[in-house]
Formats: sequence, C-alpha cells, structure tokens
Amino acid sequence: MRIGVDLCRSRGEVADYLAAQGVPFREAHEIVGKVLRAAEQEGKSIREMPLEKLAKFSAAFGRDLSTVLTLESALARRGVAGGTAPGAVRAALEDFNSRVAKLEEKP
Repeated sequence: MRIGVDLCRSRGEVADYLAAQGVPFREAHEIVGKVLRAAEQEGKSIREMPLEKLAKFSAAFGRDLSTVLTLESALARRGVAGGTAPGAVRAALEDFNSRVAKLEEKP
C-alpha cells in the first residue's frame, strides 16, 4: 500500500519538476507514466529509481529531483490561497480565527 500512495503522490510532483526543466507538460506526464510503470515492474517507488535509469526516460532528470519528492517540498509549492503550503495554511487559520472573533463580539 505504501508504494501505491507514493506513486500517486509523486506522479504530479515529478511531472511538475520535468515541466520546470522545460519539458512540455503533456510530454512530462507521458514520461512519468513510463517511469512509474518501470518502477512498479521492479517493485520500487520512483524515489528508489537511480538517476542513471531515470535519465534513460528523459535527460531533464537531475540530482535535484530528490528535493522535489519530499512532503515538505510538495506542500510548499502549493502557496496559493486555499493551498497546502504552511504559509497558506497559517493565513487561512488567521482568517478563520479573525472571523470567529468577530462573530463572538456580536451580541
């Protein structure tokens, strides 16, 4: 089950990574699909795939990929209103607390 969760979460992160490296987004998704199929056949997660093997799928893969595949990194990239980045969550909580305080002030 853990590998399945890892594959699902990593898919978008790796596609975003490749797109940031200049790979067209549609092509990035196709590459990620191939990588994930290969990883699954080997019983590995994408995190366990060596860079040399990933490079066979795309030269855009670099050593910095491992930094993209952390939970903290994934959350931090979602810094929009309603996103999961720590700052966005703090802002939402502050807004919520402010609204509750205003409601409590009313008779």
